[in-house]
Amino acid sequence: MDTPATPINDSIEQEFLSVIREYERVIYKVCYLYTTKNAPLGDLYQEVVLNIWKAYPKFRKECKVSTWIYRIALNTCISFIR
Repeated sequence: MDTPATPINDSIEQEFLSVIREYERVIYKVCYLYTTKNAPLGDLYQEVVLNIWKAYPKFRKECKVSTWIYRIALNTCISFIR
């Protein structure tokens, strides 16, 4: 069952979408480096965005968001290839 929309959920979702739009090129670049026949670019990108979404509430802002996204993208792609 879906959670009802609340102003807090909506603002977090909008903030997340804004971050993804801002760093979309970084995510694509990392995914492109790990693209193979068995791991197409679209699949890698989708998996990275999903992992960023899952981790987003735990982001403590102790580092730059670009660094955080890069590490998630890199770790996701490496795990996906295995």
